[in-house]
Amino acid sequence: MPESPIIRVRVPPAVLARIEVQRSGLSRSAWLRETIARRLEADMGLGPEALERLETLNRQLRGLGTNLNQLAKLANQGERVRVDPTLLARVDAGIAEGRRLLRAVHAALAGAY
Repeated sequence: MPESPIIRVRVPPAVLARIEVQRSGLSRSAWLRETIARRLEADMGLGPEALERLETLNRQLRGLGTNLNQLAKLANQGERVRVDPTLLARVDAGIAEGRRLLRAVHAALAGAY
């Protein structure tokens, strides 16, 4: 991996004072890198709201996977398995939303680098 370039930044004393209050034990460089990364991610649509939505979808998919495994186990044991069509429609919609979000994240990341 190529060495990261060094960037020197001058800030007014009032801005430096705000940085000192907010950096919570991080070095100035680490705080600036994290702050800049968060800003760039938010500008690409990858801010906290998008990440929260992805985390919610991830939890839902884990739950669906657990339920699917239980249904598959019953079916493999010769049990009759019935699934409500409205539930299948909700699952399908959730998968479509997940795919849409992942495409948006992919596009944002591709445009960033």
